[in-house]
Amino acid sequence: MPNQNTEAIITSQLTCLLTESELVNIDRRVSLERLAPYLLDASQDRRFTLQLYQWNTAVSASLYGLLQGFEIVLRNTFHELLSSAFARADWYSIAPLDSEGQRSVAEARTRIEREEGVATPSRTVAELSFGFWVSLVRPRYAQSLWDPHLHRSFVRPVRRDSVYHVLERIRKLRNRVAHREVIIGRNLMDDYAVIFQYLNGICPDTARWVKHHSTVLETYKARPKLTPPVGADSSAPAIS
Repeated sequence: MPNQNTEAIITSQLTCLLTESELVNIDRRVSLERLAPYLLDASQDRRFTLQLYQWNTAVSASLYGLLQGFEIVLRNTFHELLSSAFARADWYSIAPLDSEGQRSVAEARTRIEREEGVATPSRTVAELSFGFWVSLVRPRYAQSLWDPHLHRSFVRPVRRDSVYHVLERIRKLRNRVAHREVIIGRNLMDDYAVIFQYLNGICPDTARWVKHHSTVLETYKARPKLTPPVGADSSAPAIS
């Protein structure tokens, strides 16, 4: 069951008590363009629109923690395998990266040197984007990185193209969450299942630990429902 804090965030009493002038001001500051997808899903009920907006924020926050965990596990697994394969922690210095990959590494090292000083391998690996790690599963790296090394990231045999397809899906979801974009139209439970399927495929122990501390399910279940006004046809279904 959703905890009281989760419910309070989503079904705030304040939202229900907002006056018309307050709603107008919020519409202006948040912007009608940003609220448009929620308005559509809320059948133009502006107070319920804000509840959906709050829920989108809450479920995005819970997903971000899960996605962050997945990203860390993936990059550290790839880094471990490639460090061993090339017999050096800065494997990216001699690995057959394409121009895009080399540029990503160079930019990461420049940022570190500008802000922290020495671009050690551990700092560089942490600075590289999720997109960089996903790119290592592209077809161009099938023979140089995936077949000899990266396929061993998973405890059971998997197809490179299937892994790339899923990682791209997770990357796009991560970007939407990180940029605070609307995700209420997605099949979030399917996203959740896929993330854990692949996390479990890399390390079952870590997957169980992450799942135990994840708040995605309880936040998802706290999605608000539009209650028909008093006197309305009670047979009309609530929006969920």
